Amino acid sequence: FERRIPFNRMLGIKFRALQPGSCTLHLPWKKKLVGDPSCPAVHGGVLSALLDTAGGAACFSKLESPNDRVSAVDLRLDDLRPGPPVDFFARLRSCAVRGGPAICCSSAANTAGQPVRRSCTRQERVDVQNS
Repeated sequence: FERRIPFNRMLGIKFRALQPGSCTLHLPWKKKLVGDPSCPAVHGGVLSALLDTAGGAACFSKLESPNDRVSAVDLRLDDLRPGPPVDFFARLRSCAVRGGPAICCSSAANTAGQPVRRSCTRQERVDVQNS
């Protein structure tokens, strides 16, 4: 995920921990991540991408076959406060993967540990052979 997905590489997303059904990601601060220069605050899409990556990685880590793939088909986001110009961490502690879609809930926090955005993602298995 860190090197294979060009968008994650461009943002600078780093994996800190990945275990079946959970992960921790780190997004180092860069000026190009600013969405509102008058605050300044991180662009909301950057945090959305960080949380989407956390959900995808956690689901992927629980798949049985390395050839299986998942894709987010629903992403719900809750903004809790503006994201200041600091590093961010996304943590996903549980991902329920059963016969149907996987459900993953995660949060992004700043370096002070303050949550700035939460997400709940529904991931579906994708048949890459027939897509």
